[in-house]
Amino acid sequence: MTTLPGYRIKDRHARPDRPPPGVRLAVGATAAVLAALAASMLPGSDSVLRTLIVVVAVAAFAGWADDWRPALATAAVGFLLVDGFLVDRYGQLAWHGGADGLRLAAFVGAAVVGTWLGRMSPATGAVPRTRPRS
Repeated sequence: MTTLPGYRIKDRHARPDRPPPGVRLAVGATAAVLAALAASMLPGSDSVLRTLIVVVAVAAFAGWADDWRPALATAAVGFLLVDGFLVDRYGQLAWHGGADGLRLAAFVGAAVVGTWLGRMSPATGAVPRTRPRS
């Protein structure tokens, strides 16, 4: 429970074993930057593989974060990094029509699927346990 002067705000997503969403966003942005840096080592003609590296990093982070808020924010950071530095050069953002639409859908999908898988992992206790039939 967070207390502000005159307000009481309860964060439904706060868990004692996870850092706050802002810290998770910083971790996700760092993961996206490192993945984009690794993808930049590949030749520029292999743009699908370069994008896929960052998408997989976003999905892995979303599974760890176990919260849709930092996962979607990290997906946005990843998309902007890919669009500005891997597709274009020098950080210049430009819309490339359907190709950018597919990239954006891949990043949002990775964030959603990663978060869902993170919530379903046995480590979070979200998986329903089956009882043996008697």
